[in-house]
Amino acid sequence: MTAINKIQIKTFSKAQRLCLLFLCLFTTFLLSSKVFAQEVKASIDTTDIRYGEEIKYTISVSLDSIQSVVFPEGQTFSPFETINTYPIDTLTKQRLFELRRTYGITHFDSGAYTLPKQFVLINDKPIGTPSFDVRVHKVEVDTLAQPMYSIKPFLPVKNAPLPWMKIILWVLGIALLIFLTWYLLARKKDKKSILKKSLPPLEEAIQSFRELDGTDYLKQNNSKEYYSKLTNIVKRYLDREVTEDALESTTDELLLRLNAFRDSGHIPFDRAILRDLKEVLERADLIKFAKMRHEQQYVEKDRIFMETMVLETNKILPEEQEEETKEAILAKQKEEEKRKRKRKIWATSLAGVIILLASAYGIYQYTTTSSSTEFDDSSWVESAYGYPPLIIKTPEVLVRTDAYVFQVPGTKEVSTFTSGKIDLPLYIMVESLTKNPENPPPIENILDQSIDQLERMGAKNLLVKMDGFQVGEQAQGVKAHGRFSLESDANTARNYELYLIDQPSALYQVLVVYKENDEEMETIKNRIIESIEFKVSN
Repeated sequence: MTAINKIQIKTFSKAQRLCLLFLCLFTTFLLSSKVFAQEVKASIDTTDIRYGEEIKYTISVSLDSIQSVVFPEGQTFSPFETINTYPIDTLTKQRLFELRRTYGITHFDSGAYTLPKQFVLINDKPIGTPSFDVRVHKVEVDTLAQPMYSIKPFLPVKNAPLPWMKIILWVLGIALLIFLTWYLLARKKDKKSILKKSLPPLEEAIQSFRELDGTDYLKQNNSKEYYSKLTNIVKRYLDREVTEDALESTTDELLLRLNAFRDSGHIPFDRAILRDLKEVLERADLIKFAKMRHEQQYVEKDRIFMETMVLETNKILPEEQEEETKEAILAKQKEEEKRKRKRKIWATSLAGVIILLASAYGIYQYTTTSSSTEFDDSSWVESAYGYPPLIIKTPEVLVRTDAYVFQVPGTKEVSTFTSGKIDLPLYIMVESLTKNPENPPPIENILDQSIDQLERMGAKNLLVKMDGFQVGEQAQGVKAHGRFSLESDANTARNYELYLIDQPSALYQVLVVYKENDEEMETIKNRIIESIEFKVSN
């Protein structure tokens, strides 16, 4: 008994250990799963699309605590393309957090494709989503439900012409503005020069000396500008009274000419004055060009000498020279007046040219606008009206009007397109009428009603001729043509041609009105009618 009890105790102890170990492992698993519980799901709203349609791909992440979550970014859905990325949506369910992000993806080629798995990083740990099989279908085009037509030829596009008149007007306007600015500035400048020129040379020089004394050049230590003004006063006086090229002469050239006048006896200059003038001019050249600093003791002496030199020169000038000077002043005044008159004439002429060009441009636009589109082949437009379509070429695009021209009973839908007016050189109208299958209009009465409608539009003295005509191989119609006059313009007769095309489901009317005896308008009319092409439905 004792041995048996020992064996039982030993077996129980081993089982107990195993049970305790299992319980410990299970508890650890539960605790870890509770702390790190997480779930990643993915879904798409459809697995069949037409190419270009959007698939909404949604990734959901469920967490029991706040953790780091990184969703896929960029083009990670290859071979599909990401076309939209929606904001992250956060939901709370009991004690769980759910993060959702939706992507808009698509594919532009038909076929069967696999949407690859995506990876979400949770605490830097990648967790994958399932992949999906998606089929992309192409868009089926039903070529039997509606008739097919041949591709229309390319229409030549008229190159937009350069607006030469606008460019010319802008250039002339800018030129006029520049001229006026220059004229005002020159006039302001000339006023000062005229006032000085109107003064005798001696008075002008004395006035210039006084103006120089009122400047602050020496206080500002600007001796270069001071000596430039000082020497120019003397040179200008000599230029007007002695030699005409004194202003443009250098110091040596000027002294050479003055000595020549003294030697010839024409103007008896004192040698001492010429010697002192040479000394002052050379000192002025050193200050102006060699940047030599001036000395105050010389500045005052030079200023006094220059004025003395002008006064002494004026005394020794011949009397005839003074008379010539007065005549020269009067001549210059007259010349200035002529110059002013010329400026006014130029300004007036320029303004007149601008006005004439603007008027010519307006007249050109008025005379060419109404006819440029009719005679320019590159501007003709080919259009289709109604169903089955009536193809016609016109000089310009016909405009849809709310009210139809011809009122025909037995029609349920009317579309009217016109160009111009009936009292203009050219009027075009195309009208398509969908028949009412329960009560179709009688064809024998339609043309009479259309002629009556022309009379209600203002036509009088209406002459009518009836003919049949053929459009293409199958379409046929009735043609009414003749002439009439308008109540508003009884002196000018107009020709008209009205074409009526009757089809089982639709009715078409084409009207062209143009001036009588106008060869150009008749040529346009013929081209319009010859371009009519009728597509018969299958």
